[in-house]
Amino acid sequence: MKRLILLWIFMLLFSSFTAIPQVNSETPPLSEVEAKKQFALMFLERILEINVSAYVLNFSYTYTGEMYGYDEIWNFNINLTRESENLTSNFMFIHGYMVEARCYSTEPLSIRQGKTILTVAGEVLESYMLNFNASYCSQFIQFLDQVVPDQNQTIRIGDLVLYVSANGQDLGWAYSPNDIRCMEKSFFIYIPNDKYMIEIVDHWGIYPIGSTEINISKEQAINIALPYIQQYVQEKTA
Repeated sequence: MKRLILLWIFMLLFSSFTAIPQVNSETPPLSEVEAKKQFALMFLERILEINVSAYVLNFSYTYTGEMYGYDEIWNFNINLTRESENLTSNFMFIHGYMVEARCYSTEPLSIRQGKTILTVAGEVLESYMLNFNASYCSQFIQFLDQVVPDQNQTIRIGDLVLYVSANGQDLGWAYSPNDIRCMEKSFFIYIPNDKYMIEIVDHWGIYPIGSTEINISKEQAINIALPYIQQYVQEKTA
């Protein structure tokens, strides 16, 4: 009995320090749903050169509102079909930014026809930059001339690093000042040899990244942190 009472007290104390994530059941405005749907369709048309109007369109989405420190997340699924061809695409939006686009087709994608992986990567970057106000892609394009086809590489230009893996099929750019790899500020393109899919992961503009320069003393750092530590202790022990 004593052991059960102690266990109950422990669980009570633990629950006071543990936040349980909850899903926001709020229904988003239809205008936002339509805007993101149109964004996804424009991506398919302008980036992957798919004539969306030639297909039967079905789409669905899930939405999780911002709660308890969690981001507002949208997931869109768009399915295009005609005759025996089927193209499935998945898009993720966080705080209004598209951060992931994955497209799979039962037929070779038209943008892949007769082109090398590097050529496709260059076209995707340029089109994405022009159509979606992604000016930061211009700095990625300058790396492509240094990529050796079908090889794994690491190429650095200034504070940017390009990681080429999967024998040239996976290209990932990361902000890396002072050799600190900040994956929160990154951009990836996956272009497999099979010509049936393309993936883009764009985390470049969604989260601000602070400076890596240390321009304060140890004592100054302690003085800055101490009030926050004291406040945290007071809140947890109140």
